[in-house]
Amino acid sequence: MNWLVVIAGGAFAYVAYRMLHKRGRSRRAFLVKPAQYDFAFLADRLGVSEDYLRAFQPRYGERMIQKRGPFRSPSNQRKLHVPDAETKLLQQKVLSRILQRLRVHEAAQGFEIGTSVAKNASMHARKAVVLKMDLVSFFEKTKRVRVKQFFQRIGWTEEAAEALAKITTHEGGLPQGAPTSPALSNRVNVGMDRLITQMTRRVGTYTRYADDITISFHFDNGRRVRGVVQDVKRIARRYGYTVHESKKLRVLRRHHSQQVTGLVVNDGPRVPRKKRRWLRAVEHRLKTGGEASLTPEQLAGWKAYLVDVDRVREETNNARRDELADALAKSHHSLRGAAYQLRIPLPALKREMKVLGLWDPKKKAPRRKRW
Repeated sequence: MNWLVVIAGGAFAYVAYRMLHKRGRSRRAFLVKPAQYDFAFLADRLGVSEDYLRAFQPRYGERMIQKRGPFRSPSNQRKLHVPDAETKLLQQKVLSRILQRLRVHEAAQGFEIGTSVAKNASMHARKAVVLKMDLVSFFEKTKRVRVKQFFQRIGWTEEAAEALAKITTHEGGLPQGAPTSPALSNRVNVGMDRLITQMTRRVGTYTRYADDITISFHFDNGRRVRGVVQDVKRIARRYGYTVHESKKLRVLRRHHSQQVTGLVVNDGPRVPRKKRRWLRAVEHRLKTGGEASLTPEQLAGWKAYLVDVDRVREETNNARRDELADALAKSHHSLRGAAYQLRIPLPALKREMKVLGLWDPKKKAPRRKRW
């Protein structure tokens, strides 16, 4: 009897130790790391003197550009804060020598090497529901305080972090037009991306392309979709952002044209039919010598974009086809077993396999022999 008490006591002590160790480790993950890089190291890293870096004051100019859309009006314009040559040169050094050496969350699909609008859209292909949300004034709401805290968290001293925040921010936020703003927005919001990914992991897929949040669901469950919308709003408020409540919040089901970053994803990422017809008309105009809305160089860029979208679609379909075939093999060619293994509903699996050419509903499966 004594040896049972000893074993039970040892097991309890081990479990208690693991719980305390895990709790302490999770708490330490949110603490600021001890400073490793000082102001002198920052000046040397950027290739300037300490006196120059202390006296440096960034300068910006304003420029208005037209937003994408059918209507051209002063209200449909975007204001850019464009840095001057000296500020831009220093920001490019910060980007290449500091920011691009840091990893970002896998959900951030914009402004990073190896990402594109086609890859972002392919992650939401063939889903039951696609939820699209937009953050209001995303770059302006990424405040200077958070940028400074980010640099301190990765090891810079307070003086160096203040200098980096001064170089990369303008009027209390990230300026649209600075080369460092897109990369900083991805790295500062790693915590937000992690929380939303954990919240949506069991129901679907989450990606963020700048201020465009996309969440796709395997199931068409209205209650669950509404709950995810409220959770995303709560997480965004925690990080200082606000979600658009107007037409930019959209719930797209299978009977809709599910567009993600400009591509239709109902059966894989594709350029919308209207856009493809417009490009064919432009090409015909240029061949016949008529007046076209694009130059030959611009049309060549569009053709390269179409080729890239087709390539991403083929790669995505082949990878998904191999994944489904592997799941079928492991489940002994049982659709129900494959659906359970992939954590997707059986009707969604049948539809996806039909689109990819792995299942023919008219062809009956062979009966298993009973012993």
